Amino acid sequence: TFAHRELLRLNSNQSTAGVALAAGCLAGVPEAVVATPFQVVKVRLQSREHLGRYKHTMDCLMKVCAEEGVGALTKGLATTCWRNAVWNGAYFSSMHVMKERQLEASATMGLGQALDSLVIGFMGG
Repeated sequence: TFAHRELLRLNSNQSTAGVALAAGCLAGVPEAVVATPFQVVKVRLQSREHLGRYKHTMDCLMKVCAEEGVGALTKGLATTCWRNAVWNGAYFSSMHVMKERQLEASATMGLGQALDSLVIGFMGG
């Protein structure tokens, strides 16, 4: 990601668990900014409180914006930013540590390395 590249540049191109943690945390914020409006519309369509109020997704989006303003689409943004930052930071830093340890433990190449990466991905996620 952009954040990871920039953090590497600032850290003399050394990838560390700290760089992975910071990159993950920073990547969680734009992810939340993009996803939150969709979440707001989805929750409105699914909640009992608003049952039957909206005909479809675009109707919900238009009514929310018209009645409550565009700012209503950011409800829960701060919480989502924190959740994504914590999750992404923990995920990327733990993946970095596991891959580092795996590389120290074995020198497998090719299919073995791909299988190791797959197992690490399952463990991390």
